[in-house]
Amino acid sequence: MMKKYAFLDMEGVLYPELWEIYAEKLGLPQLAKTTRQEPDFSKLMEERISLLAQNGIRLAHLSAYSDEVRLLEGAADFVAQLKRKGFEIHVVTDAFAEIIGTALEPLAVEAVHTNYFECNADGLIRKAVYTHTQGKHEVLAKIVKKGDFCIAVGDTFNDFSMLQYADKGFLFRPSAEAGKHVPDGITVTKHYSEILAVV
Repeated sequence: MMKKYAFLDMEGVLYPELWEIYAEKLGLPQLAKTTRQEPDFSKLMEERISLLAQNGIRLAHLSAYSDEVRLLEGAADFVAQLKRKGFEIHVVTDAFAEIIGTALEPLAVEAVHTNYFECNADGLIRKAVYTHTQGKHEVLAKIVKKGDFCIAVGDTFNDFSMLQYADKGFLFRPSAEAGKHVPDGITVTKHYSEILAVV
């Protein structure tokens, strides 16, 4: 029997960009840079971790701000409608488990695929540990079987491999820069309803 999967990015699709919020709360505008501006995610994380350490900002500080973040308008209904259409929902994110916390619990998704942080004894982030080193498509490749149908929704460069792997890939409200480099076969969309209408 064919299974239907929906693989959704978290930031920019379900939630606002967390690092832009941290930048505002902490008064560190450099933290606002995301993969929309720097496609090399490991390089971006090295910059972020260094900046946090220089300013003595611990992981606990980030987690506290994450608890204040709310879903994007319409996101909960989008997920609910995908479920009604028979999709099993997986969130595939380059965000880190320790700062996501319980944020995704209200959506009751099947699984959340994240990265992880390692901290030192003082609670400062020491390094990022990546669970999908070649791209988000690695998650799909492990789950989707021949004959299954899957869609993927992301918002920027680090989602491209996932969107290309899926039967239908949607680039959701991309930045101007990401919008200039959309791979063939990927649909650019601004509204959840546009996705629901074709799946």
